[in-house]
Amino acid sequence: SSIKILEDQLDELIVETATKRKQWPKKILVHTIQTMKAEQEMLKLYQPVVTPEEIRPQPSQDTYIADLKQVTEVASEQIGEAM
Repeated sequence: SSIKILEDQLDELIVETATKRKQWPKKILVHTIQTMKAEQEMLKLYQPVVTPEEIRPQPSQDTYIADLKQVTEVASEQIGEAM
C-alpha cells in the first residue's frame, strides 16, 4: 500500500517536472526578448559625450621621432653585425 502511494507521488513529480520543462523555456524566452529590445532602445539613445579626433604628433615631436628612428636603425645594424 505504501509502495503504491510512493509510486503515485513519483508519477506526479515526473508529470510536474515534464510540464515545467516545457513551460519554463517559453517564459524565459519572453523575458530575454524583452531585455534585448530594451537594450536596443538604450543603444539608439546613446550619443558619444566627446567627439573623437585624430591624434597627431606635435611638431616638436617630429625631430625627436626622426632621431629615435635613426638611433634604432643604427642599433639594429650593429646587433645584426654582432650576430
